[in-house]
Amino acid sequence: ITITSDNTLGGELAAEHLHRMGHRHIAVNLALSHPTRMERYQSFLGRMKLLDPDCRIDGVEEKPGQGITRTLLRYFDSVDPVPTALFFPAGGFAQIFYEEAVLSDPERFRNLSIMSYDRPSDFWPPHERIYDFDRIEFRSEDLMNWTEYYIINRPMMENRTPIHTSIRTTLKVVGSVKRIV
Repeated sequence: ITITSDNTLGGELAAEHLHRMGHRHIAVNLALSHPTRMERYQSFLGRMKLLDPDCRIDGVEEKPGQGITRTLLRYFDSVDPVPTALFFPAGGFAQIFYEEAVLSDPERFRNLSIMSYDRPSDFWPPHERIYDFDRIEFRSEDLMNWTEYYIINRPMMENRTPIHTSIRTTLKVVGSVKRIV
């Protein structure tokens, strides 16, 4: 039994939101070794290319031992033009980057829109929500409710059958993604 957020829908919702706001050059924080984040990225990339075949999507993978902030700062130092948006398929990393990079150099990142993919009840201390990002959101309670359902109803599953349940994801807009004109 697997119970996850609807990663495909979540990636598509993120792409649609950034596209609707006019973003055509977007950097995405990647982790090739994390299938969930890659599933979100692949659906994001597919939807963006469908909506705007000429858009530019830069995948930025964290280098071992460098950390997310150092990796992204090196990317921003090397890319021209800089992207107008940064999408984090795993939300806690958006908080870390904001705390370690954006707050220390707000002028450099004043035109950068940040979007994340989060469970609203799941922030890492000491990286509690410093800044509220536009995000794809799913509820931890939904994960727990489905888990409980499958545990309680185990006797009805007499045959060994794989079960995959995708819980609902939604777009939450709070204003961190700026409209590009």
